[in-house]
Amino acid sequence: MEESSNDQSSTNNNENFIDAVTNDEDINCSSSDEDDDDSEDESEHEQIENSSGANLGDNDEQNLEESFSDEEETDLENDTTSTDDTLTNVKYLVDCTRAFVKLIRRTYILREFFLEEAKRKKLLVQGLILDCAFRWNTVYYILDRFITFQDSINQITVNPRRVLPSIASAMVHRLSTFIFNYNDWEHLVVIKDILVQFEDACRLISGKRYPTLSVGYLILVGLQNHLSKITSTNPKRKKFETILKKSLFNAYQYHVNDKVSCLQKYAMMVSNFSYVADYY
Repeated sequence: MEESSNDQSSTNNNENFIDAVTNDEDINCSSSDEDDDDSEDESEHEQIENSSGANLGDNDEQNLEESFSDEEETDLENDTTSTDDTLTNVKYLVDCTRAFVKLIRRTYILREFFLEEAKRKKLLVQGLILDCAFRWNTVYYILDRFITFQDSINQITVNPRRVLPSIASAMVHRLSTFIFNYNDWEHLVVIKDILVQFEDACRLISGKRYPTLSVGYLILVGLQNHLSKITSTNPKRKKFETILKKSLFNAYQYHVNDKVSCLQKYAMMVSNFSYVADYY
């Protein structure tokens, strides 16, 4: 019973955390990072660069690059218009989701409807939530909560008077502009499934009871592996996932493989090895 109580408490705390990060509040963003002077010897730098473990999994990176089949790679390169349209559609869907949630949260009758839906579904959540530009992973949180209420959203947008007979005609028309079709929901699920791994990675790297540098290397390799694998079997969904993951994979290579120095990668690998050796 005590273990069950602890699990329930952990779940409640997690949901309260997700709700809390979306509240409107003044956030002071500051950074204490400063550029470090390059004081290492050239010989030491070359030694680290030439070492087998200096780069972020050179062999793994090569294998991960090859995981995108030649056929898929060629299709993406030859169909740049489709790629641009897909990325534009991702932004459009996220913007529509955000606009719909804002409308719901500003309208009392609609906000109460989703609170009642949460109670009816026995969900440990408080309706729809907004993302926040200053918080990590809040796009994932808003999409995850949005998809949880998919049935309710379809009801309130397709035929609002069926669930809310007293709703105004102007609001009925406004809600009709937010109708999400089958493909829209499929794409939102794909986006959420891709982002969930980043949310897990951020939680690991934000830990307070263990040295986070020691898991940094494993997290980077894990994300690289996640972005290189296509899991969808449906042809249309697979194409959407491939384009989105390939775009993120290219961004990952630029920000991690190209910008993170060999010394930083080497430090993460050494820290990871030392932490595991100390543990055993």
